[in-house]
Amino acid sequence: MFDLATIAQIQILAYNGNMQVLTASQMRTCDERTVSQFGISFQTLMENAGTATAAFVLQQFPAAQRIT
Repeated sequence: MFDLATIAQIQILAYNGNMQVLTASQMRTCDERTVSQFGISFQTLMENAGTATAAFVLQQFPAAQRIT
């Protein structure tokens, strides 16, 4: 699993401005292939997706604070 800084760097390197929007079915197929072809567990895949989402949100809203 990657930390937030690493995820943010990977995201910057991977993004080339040509993002494709997938349907839920297409994304499910991508997830299933990733699990079967690369041996990444579904749980790890989802944890990494959540971490990447959090990194993106924090990057977009740097003044964000935790509200309790």
